[in-house]
Amino acid sequence: MELIDPNKSTSSLEEYFSNPANTKHKQYESLRAFFLENLPAPIIAEKYGYTVNTLYSMIRDFKLMAKAGEIADDPFFKSKKLGA
Repeated sequence: MELIDPNKSTSSLEEYFSNPANTKHKQYESLRAFFLENLPAPIIAEKYGYTVNTLYSMIRDFKLMAKAGEIADDPFFKSKKLGA
């Protein structure tokens, strides 16, 4: 994982957040756009480089995880347990 340089320009940091390269970050932003911003699936899919069917699969899987109570463990921002 690339560390963020605090001396980077603001535009570089905006680029980091607006165009995620990390897979989990892209998934998170895609689901956030769907559930919170209510953006249409085709727009989200195009923005993050998914097909619409892939995005719908991610949405379905996330809903199933939520129903099973599995999102309490935060599938996107888990911290690593050292020494376990």
